[in-house]
Amino acid sequence: MRPIGRAPETASLAKLFPKPGDTGGSTAHSTIGDANATEPSSNPPLVADNVPIATPIPVTPIPITPAPATPPPGPSRQEMLKSAVAEAESLESDKNWSKSLDAWLKVAKDYPESPVGRNHLETMLNHLRDRPSPISLEEFQAMRDPIFECAQLDILSAMLLIGDSLRTKEPETAARWFSVAATKGDPTGMVQYGLMLKKGQGGKPDMDKAFNWFQAANEKGDVSGKLEVATCYLNGQGVAVDETRAANMLREVADTGDTRAMDLLGYCYDHGKGMPKDYKMAVDLYKRAADKGVFEAMGNLGIHYLTGQGVTPSPSTAAQLFEKGAKAGNPLCMGLYGMALDQGLGVSPNKMLAKDYYKKAAAAGIPNAIQWCNEHKIPYGDSGN
Repeated sequence: MRPIGRAPETASLAKLFPKPGDTGGSTAHSTIGDANATEPSSNPPLVADNVPIATPIPVTPIPITPAPATPPPGPSRQEMLKSAVAEAESLESDKNWSKSLDAWLKVAKDYPESPVGRNHLETMLNHLRDRPSPISLEEFQAMRDPIFECAQLDILSAMLLIGDSLRTKEPETAARWFSVAATKGDPTGMVQYGLMLKKGQGGKPDMDKAFNWFQAANEKGDVSGKLEVATCYLNGQGVAVDETRAANMLREVADTGDTRAMDLLGYCYDHGKGMPKDYKMAVDLYKRAADKGVFEAMGNLGIHYLTGQGVTPSPSTAAQLFEKGAKAGNPLCMGLYGMALDQGLGVSPNKMLAKDYYKKAAAAGIPNAIQWCNEHKIPYGDSGN
């Protein structure tokens, strides 16, 4: 059958129905697709107006933690040292010895790189030893632990303070610390340890070792060391007797103003030890020493006022000198005052009081007092208490 109409030409169809994406020369295209087309369209499908669009989930913001503020810099080590020193100095200026000792000890331990703590411990403890009224045993016991801690830190004045304070109560401890100080080359420690060896305090007497320590201190230029060496030569203790050498050394020490040397040099003039007797020179030296509070010299001077050798006799002056020394506990003066009371020399006789002083002097080893107690069958010492 013949078609009803003629089919359009191919070119005309292409113009009417351009291929997707083919713009050709035309600016418009039909939205109607070829119903018979079998190939899928390359354009994305259109979304229908009635299809719901998914609501996006809101993003929860993560809180931002601010960085911590940088703390201000703390005090420097030098500033902390300065503050600790100021506190210790304040306590020391208030003479609060216990608290200032603790404060200086803390400075020394916390700041070992600085010498300020150790230096102040040395000077403060040395002051407690040498002040006009030395530290009492009660004061020492209240500060005992920190003082021992200072000694263990090699503070020499702490070692010497321990020795001074415990010489009678704990002689072994005193001798040990004097020994440590002596071994470290301290002249005072040498002399004090030598004296303990000489007297047998804290151990057996050992004059040979004592003399060696005295000599070691003397070689360091220590006046006390020279005095003790001279005494050893005078009495033949730890060394052969050499009275001339002893007298010459005593003169050198006396010239420095040492009152103990004045008393001993007076004794040498008094008894012709290493020099001719000279009572006037002896009296002059005894007076100088007695005026400075040397009780032994008071006793020696009092004897001259009794005998009139080198001075105008004055039994009352003699008794006053004996009494002053006796009340201070000097053994020589106690024996002499007991004699004055017993015989009524410059003082009214008092036999009972005389006996008491004789006993005390005898217990301390004074020969004349021992003789009197033995003659009168009076016990003394431990048996006489």
